[in-house]
Amino acid sequence: MKRITKTVAGIMALALTLAIAGCSGGKADISTERVCEAFDKYGAEEFEEFTELTRVLNGRSPEAEGGAYYTTKDDEEIEFIAKNILFRFQDIPDWNIEECSYFIASSKEDGSLCGIYVLILDHEKDAIDMFDYISEKVSDNDNYTSGSRSGVNYAVGNEETLKQNMDGVYQKGNSVLWVQAYADEEKGLKEFESIIKDMGLVSPLK
Repeated sequence: MKRITKTVAGIMALALTLAIAGCSGGKADISTERVCEAFDKYGAEEFEEFTELTRVLNGRSPEAEGGAYYTTKDDEEIEFIAKNILFRFQDIPDWNIEECSYFIASSKEDGSLCGIYVLILDHEKDAIDMFDYISEKVSDNDNYTSGSRSGVNYAVGNEETLKQNMDGVYQKGNSVLWVQAYADEEKGLKEFESIIKDMGLVSPLK
């Protein structure tokens, strides 16, 4: 019963998080440019206006077949994403976030939903602090591991409950990348895993 409750809460939290409301393989890198190149390779649509992103997120169930992403243009958009989507209902430190690129993808066929976010902070110290904060949440997964590879700190995990879940957070310099995804079966997560591997990062499914 405890496991079921935890699973339902996790799935609902991710769905709520996603529903409110600029790379090829090689050296590990989570800069905005590198991450957005990976989104492009995946085939995601790049939104030009913030309203395009909020239109997708405001649906009861986000409709993002094929994936889409948006890179913030000002502090107001950053604050909205940080306080109303990524860290909703959380009393977070006063991190100075300079930019956020937000990717969302869903598939009715696989019952999957994925959110990937790269955040560029003003100082590396804040990025490390954010990484530590998020990694505590990732560590709740049964299959959890953390470490450092190719200059990137990582904390990743996956869990099989009512859904197949994968979570991961990565930090290098003043950049933090966070991925959250679930699907009916593990194969529904493989396409999302390909984005992570394309950037040379440790997979949450390992």
